[in-house]
Amino acid sequence: MATLTEKFGQPHQLALQKIAHVMDSPDIRRGDTEGFERFALQIRALVGMLQTLGQEGEIELRCGSHVARLLSKLPTEMRSEFKRYMCRNATAVYDIIEFSAWLQLETWCQTSDGHKVSYGVKEKAPSKPDRHRESRQFPRSTNILHGAEDLTPKDESFSSSPANKKDKNPKAYCPYCDTEDHFLTRVLLKVIRVLLRHGDKTLDTYAVLDDGSDRTMLLTAAAQQLEVTGTPEDISLRTIRQDTQIVHGASVSFEISSPYQPKKVYKITNAFTAQRLG
Repeated sequence: MATLTEKFGQPHQLALQKIAHVMDSPDIRRGDTEGFERFALQIRALVGMLQTLGQEGEIELRCGSHVARLLSKLPTEMRSEFKRYMCRNATAVYDIIEFSAWLQLETWCQTSDGHKVSYGVKEKAPSKPDRHRESRQFPRSTNILHGAEDLTPKDESFSSSPANKKDKNPKAYCPYCDTEDHFLTRVLLKVIRVLLRHGDKTLDTYAVLDDGSDRTMLLTAAAQQLEVTGTPEDISLRTIRQDTQIVHGASVSFEISSPYQPKKVYKITNAFTAQRLG
């Protein structure tokens, strides 16, 4: 393992390299069952590789942001189908393992009884590709991955054609302004006002809605004002430098509601709080 680490880097770096290799491949188009099968096999191989790396590999398997990146390679209707699959399975976890299991299930459904399923699209004889139409056929993805190594927006699917290989400068696109005049100039966070409650304590504050987070976090200052105590717990956090660190904290529970509907209360369980959260 020491030799592999020296040659290929830490497990999370190896995972990012494998995911980047998948992301550089052409997007899966509607009706492309062979391409979908290859994609499913790539993800299955990624899961197998990470499972051999022990605890550090397990951390990467449970990372929801990896799923968000890989999911963007699929057509819109298949991304929606995966979301429906997650909603129907109450015990399902948004991680690479569950994503791979769903891909295997879809592969079996598409190839069962020897018939290829193309989601209602009839196969046509191959024709000369219209690059202008292809670049505008699917909506652009607006996922923003905080701390990822490569934040260069990808505006059109890459192929092995010489034209794309020579184009080293990707076309600019800003999802905020919906314009091709420039790249994204800032990262926008979704912030909402909330009421936090614990016992007879109430805190009027703000929360950040982080789509890429796997866990609800509560800052120490808020935990102290609410006087919440929990069960000691250690978790692994990845920094913006892609380093994994063990943070000592506690698992806590509290209630949350909107200041505009204070009587509608939701229970938050197993949130994590620690001194080192900033």
